[in-house]
Amino acid sequence: SKVESAKFISICNKFAYKYCVDHSGVGNPKNVLLQYHGVDPKTAFAVISSIKKPTRPLLFNGGSRLVEKKGQKYLIQAARILRDRGYDFEVHIAGPGPLYNDLMDQIKELNLEDRVFIHGDGKGVPFDTVVSYLKTADIIVQPNINLGSGDSDGVPTFVIESALMAKPVVATDAGSITDLIENEITGLIVAQRDPVALAEAVERVLKDSALGVRLGESAKTRAEQMFDLDRNVKELEKLLLE
Repeated sequence: SKVESAKFISICNKFAYKYCVDHSGVGNPKNVLLQYHGVDPKTAFAVISSIKKPTRPLLFNGGSRLVEKKGQKYLIQAARILRDRGYDFEVHIAGPGPLYNDLMDQIKELNLEDRVFIHGDGKGVPFDTVVSYLKTADIIVQPNINLGSGDSDGVPTFVIESALMAKPVVATDAGSITDLIENEITGLIVAQRDPVALAEAVERVLKDSALGVRLGESAKTRAEQMFDLDRNVKELEKLLLE
């Protein structure tokens, strides 16, 4: 009924856009529009300092709730695989959520207490802390999954922020992550629920720093274009004033 009556419907990712169109019962609705939101890369996070750089490569999953669709358990499994392959690194996860205790138990069961850390005791951490880790991180890992209930992310804000900082992103094809992260172009994309593939993608970046730089710079360029604040606000303003 909203598709039939609305002046326009603005949707900020392809996954949700397709879902809306497919379930609207309206053939090819012209008033349903794909329009990304905006981020100002010139001022975002400028006043927040990074943390002290650790001696080991830092993998970061931050600004994400500890819930099933974020897929952190697959990142922890991937960390075990990488450790068993002889890599020295540390994983930092920052976010609130009900799976905190389950994930901590998993870390203990896999004997990863010396390299996988969840900050905030399940209650999350201040935004500045997340940004500080993001600024310092060597690789961003986003292991999201689509749930059978239909719950999934669009383009996670954390992934956009990571791209704007030119960080190499390893992610899954969940939700609308691939709107921004294109495999081998602006990051590395692997199948959902596959810790082996996740570990192998991270391994590639650990072994090839030039690859990480290339992916990060490409992601930054695309994010600045897709999420240009001035342009995207003007497009929305035009629709509102028509």
